[in-house]
Amino acid sequence: MLAIATMFAVVFGIVVAVESPAMAAYSDCPNNNFCIFENINGGGAHYNWNSSNFNVCVNIGAPWNDRASSIYNHFTSNWKVEVFRDANCLGGIVSVYSTWQGYVGPGQTLNLTGASNNDVASSWKARSL
Repeated sequence: MLAIATMFAVVFGIVVAVESPAMAAYSDCPNNNFCIFENINGGGAHYNWNSSNFNVCVNIGAPWNDRASSIYNHFTSNWKVEVFRDANCLGGIVSVYSTWQGYVGPGQTLNLTGASNNDVASSWKARSL
């Protein structure tokens, strides 16, 4: 149907505006989930994991491996989230600035900025505070 509408628009010189999907935002991350976003400030597409993933290493995997530019710990309890550079919670914790505590606390968001932090997350672990 879209192909027919596009062909009709091309043949008859009609300009057709197609609505693009809404951009993701931190508010799109459900309660009791950890979410990663492809752009800073919770922008672009996102992926989320639920609260059943406590105290275990979670590999991000394809197609989201090394793609996160911002993260949101939307767990409502006392769980911190550590983000790692490599699979299996190896390769060191992604550190954004020198005074950073090494984790994202409940309700906190974080931009993974700079060449050494952007698009490097490969795994994560939620731990009790």
